[in-house]
Amino acid sequence: MTTKGAIIVPLNEEQLRLAVRELLADGAEAIAVAFLWSFRNDAHERRTVEIIGEEAPDVFVTASSQLLPLLGEYERTSTTAINAYLGPIIARYVTNLEGVLRRRWVCRWPLDHGIGWRRAAGRRCRQPGCGDADFWPCWCVLASAALAAQKGWPNVITSDMGGTSFDVGVIVDGEPLMTRTAEVGRFHVALPTISVTAIGSVAAASPP
Repeated sequence: MTTKGAIIVPLNEEQLRLAVRELLADGAEAIAVAFLWSFRNDAHERRTVEIIGEEAPDVFVTASSQLLPLLGEYERTSTTAINAYLGPIIARYVTNLEGVLRRRWVCRWPLDHGIGWRRAAGRRCRQPGCGDADFWPCWCVLASAALAAQKGWPNVITSDMGGTSFDVGVIVDGEPLMTRTAEVGRFHVALPTISVTAIGSVAAASPP
């Protein structure tokens, strides 16, 4: 692809199929697809996803042009790779959790109702990027926003103190502040996420 999205060289589908088979032979459970100019023209990525579906229908696939169609090869590829890594784990977790809730009549509707859990299997990175790898702080900010709306408070500083950190968020005009500079571990995640600043606690050593 050119920088404007024009196709220079057609996609080598035979080579692609061979690469997918090699990944399967190595035990791959998920595949991330990130081509340089796919945010300009996603034709090659879309065809790649189709071919992966034909060769490996049970493999979890994430395409950068669907997840994050923006300029920035490193951030886009990093985000796509993390999504592919977390996808199978979260898909199994959400499916098992929903099954348990349904069997016990605790939850009688799909878990994606109002939150997006079913979509989490395909877009997992939208969940954890809250300043750290835990998505619980995001929920606290959203709950605070809902309570503030009931009280008529448009601007709020939120706080959540647990056993390991003190997490702070900000709500302006009823909406949580967002960021695109989150990190999961040491890897960049460029998806828009709720901005949460975490202050880690330090355990004091007991005197002898």
